Amino acid sequence: MSFELFSESGEKLFLRPLWLGAVGEWKHELNLEEYFKHYQDRYDIEVFFKFGKNNLLMNQFQTPELEHEANWLKLSCLAYHQLYLARKELSSCPQPWEKYLPE
Repeated sequence: MSFELFSESGEKLFLRPLWLGAVGEWKHELNLEEYFKHYQDRYDIEVFFKFGKNNLLMNQFQTPELEHEANWLKLSCLAYHQLYLARKELSSCPQPWEKYLPE
């Protein structure tokens, strides 16, 4: 499937069209715009997994118990969510060595 984006004036936003492919039993359930919306959501998901692997050790926890690993991933997701919610508060809390910086 080919998808092209246009500006409000009707001009093409990109030189080449975006090609998206759908596979599976439910590939005819969504229309082209819904596939594009889900394609755009993948960037947020990639950022989450990169941050989770680098900072929350999501891929470092090793256990033979599947339930323990699932609990660790849930805990990592909760920690990520808490950090996301606290992002605005932390910008107004300077570190001890930053107390003389101008506001």
